[in-house]
Amino acid sequence: MAAYQTQDRGSPAAYERYLKGMDTSMRQKVALTAAHLLCEGNLADMGMGSGSGSHALASLYPDLRVIGVDVNAEMVERARERYSLPNLDFVQGDIAERCLLPGSQEAILNSSVLHHVTSFNGYDREAAGRALAVQAEQLAEHGVLIVRDFLDPGPGTVWLDLPTDDATEEAQPNSSDPRCCSTAALFERFATEFRALREPPTDRGFSYRVVDGETSCPLRPGFRRYEVAHTHAVEFLLRKDYRRDWETEVLEEYTLGLPTLFSLGGEVAVEHEL
Repeated sequence: MAAYQTQDRGSPAAYERYLKGMDTSMRQKVALTAAHLLCEGNLADMGMGSGSGSHALASLYPDLRVIGVDVNAEMVERARERYSLPNLDFVQGDIAERCLLPGSQEAILNSSVLHHVTSFNGYDREAAGRALAVQAEQLAEHGVLIVRDFLDPGPGTVWLDLPTDDATEEAQPNSSDPRCCSTAALFERFATEFRALREPPTDRGFSYRVVDGETSCPLRPGFRRYEVAHTHAVEFLLRKDYRRDWETEVLEEYTLGLPTLFSLGGEVAVEHEL
């Protein structure tokens, strides 16, 4: 459990911002889940966050007994205060460890949570596979694991054209403050902070190249072009708008490798989160 303490969001306002963002994808989460369910029996919503997705499933399918699980006690308490149904419950638990009875769940849903398991365990992608193996033990016969998360786009490099002139009025010259700096400055900051939990700091970050003099593909005025690994480009684009909670979001590595997810075998439904 200690590895996850850095996921504490701090102030109530920070929790509200975080949960509001999570809830925008709730409909997609529910639609994906229902596509793989008989809509009866027991379902565990691992890393349930606000609990809105758990509540929606329990509301739509009264024969489905839903239990939301989250490592963060604050999340669990907020969900309990907000949602109440006869077929809905919330518990605190580490989704990478056994938190439910063996063979007790017809379905287990992991929506945007496995990258938390990997990030807060030393960015070990194999931690996701180990977590799924533990969860499989909690499945009933013919049960299904549903995984909705980000995937690594694979090897290779890409170009990112990012604006240099979109800083807010509060930004100081050459500012790298994520709340007000340009997108290009934010990218250059991110290149030094990626995998921010790594110690020592020299193990963090990634390299890139500023592309100059490329005439085959003209660069728009007010932009800077970067050549960067495809994976790191995706990592930046997925988080570039989380400026107000940057210090927390930069701790995570979003992308997961496909071999990690499919090494478990059996029935695992996977959807790439966009």
